[in-house]
Amino acid sequence: MRYKTVKDILDWTAELHRQLADLARQYAEDPDHQRLKLVVDYLADHEAHLKQATLAFEKDIPEGVLATWFDRAPDFEMPDLAEEAEALARADNIEQVVSRVVDFHEQIVTIYRNLAEQTNNDRIRDLFESLAALEEHDKLRLVRNAHHLRDM
Repeated sequence: MRYKTVKDILDWTAELHRQLADLARQYAEDPDHQRLKLVVDYLADHEAHLKQATLAFEKDIPEGVLATWFDRAPDFEMPDLAEEAEALARADNIEQVVSRVVDFHEQIVTIYRNLAEQTNNDRIRDLFESLAALEEHDKLRLVRNAHHLRDM
C-alpha cells in the first residue's frame, strides 16, 4: 500500500516496538539464554518504553496532522517474528542481540527522515524529525546501556 496517514505510520512504529519487546521477553524466558537475561530484559523494557513514547506523541498531535496522507510512504512490513526468534536463539553474546535491535531502530530512523524530507508541511516535518531524533537518541542509549550491562 503506497498511501499512508501519519497515524498509520505512528501506529506501525508502536506495534513494531511492542512486537520487539514481546520477542525479547520470550527470549529472556528461555533457560538456554539465562546469561543474557539481564540485557534482554533491558531490551524488552526499552522497546516497551519506545512504544509508549510513540503513542504519547500520537496523543499530542492534532487530528488534522494525524490524518495527513503520504502518497510516497514506504511499504513497511512487520518483521517475521519466527525468523527474528530464530536469529536471537543463535545469538551467543550481547553484541549480537543488540545489533538486531539497533538494525530495526536504524530502519525506523530512515523512514522518519525520508518522510520529513517528503513533506511541505512544517508541523509534519517537525514531528518526523522529532521522532527520528527520539529513535536515534534511544538507539544510542540502548547501545551504551547494553555495554554497561555486558561489563558487569
